[in-house]
Amino acid sequence: MTGLQFDLVIPENSVLKDSRYLNPPILDNSSGIQSSYYFEVFNSNIGNGITSLDENGSIIGIGTSFINNVYKVASISVGSTEAYGIGPISLIKVVVSVSDYNGIGAGFSNFYGEYSWGLIETGSSTSQKEFLVNTDYGVVGLNSTPTIRRLNSLKNSGYTIT
Repeated sequence: MTGLQFDLVIPENSVLKDSRYLNPPILDNSSGIQSSYYFEVFNSNIGNGITSLDENGSIIGIGTSFINNVYKVASISVGSTEAYGIGPISLIKVVVSVSDYNGIGAGFSNFYGEYSWGLIETGSSTSQKEFLVNTDYGVVGLNSTPTIRRLNSLKNSGYTIT
């Protein structure tokens, strides 16, 4: 197994840092991601497809383009760097396991793609639940990024997603 480090930054213009949409807003880049959590990288622009692995070396996903894939966090730390378009910044450094680098090369202080992660806590339940999984995301095999839909729409006023 090979380790790959992602420097995760929440952009300054993100709604996550805006108290009109999140209370309290995230004032730094501590998104709350932790070891053993999964996250997705998309809209990336480096690499040739990567196979992501879990801590036992089992395949999580086989990426088909760039570094787009689903990854499992092996470890996290806080660090600082020059972030692309932002300047000096404190950020979360996430290490994941991959089979090899497959054309990534080394780099920092550039924009290489976007990421997303989320955690849904459902409380304790003894009943088994089934979820439909859409595997059409440019990743070969099972992709663990299901779509969650609200029963009732969120109320908003004067907000436009760009």
